[in-house]
Amino acid sequence: MNVSKAVARARLIPGHMSPAELNLLSSLAADLPSGSCWAEIGTLCGRSLLGVGLAISENSELVSVDVNWGSERRAGVSAHDVFHEIAASRGEGLTLHAMRAASHRAVQTFRDGWFDVVFIDAAHDYENVRQDIELWLPKVKPGGLLCGHDFFRDWPGVIRAVNELLPQRKIQEAIWMYRVESI
Repeated sequence: MNVSKAVARARLIPGHMSPAELNLLSSLAADLPSGSCWAEIGTLCGRSLLGVGLAISENSELVSVDVNWGSERRAGVSAHDVFHEIAASRGEGLTLHAMRAASHRAVQTFRDGWFDVVFIDAAHDYENVRQDIELWLPKVKPGGLLCGHDFFRDWPGVIRAVNELLPQRKIQEAIWMYRVESI
């Protein structure tokens, strides 16, 4: 599915991500090479998960981690519904994993350098954002991307943690992005 169709579909899911942010994430996913791995930490109802899942390159792997995975339901939609829609749309071209776990527990499942992209949008207080960055950064391949949502004044904990740990990050809309250095 092309990016504009993925974004249009994802916009119908309740959530806090703007159309421009959905476009950014879906475009990043579509531009990945075949066989890439993407993790989303914090899924809520699955708005961004759907945009990424419909756009990501073939033969890729998509991991969704949320402590309340699937239990959040808004406007009759939950991450379970989104997950099933992605699976039905993508068939065997995408491997999906849903993990109902706290971020600090789920991260232990993966070896370092596993992911091409890790997108953090879970807890927004300083301590949790800092911990998520510290725990998930080693899981990103050299040349990969660690990124997250809600880099704006309503979330001072996000801003503080990102600025302290990733001063070379870039900001687009309310998404922060940090390219992991190649070895």
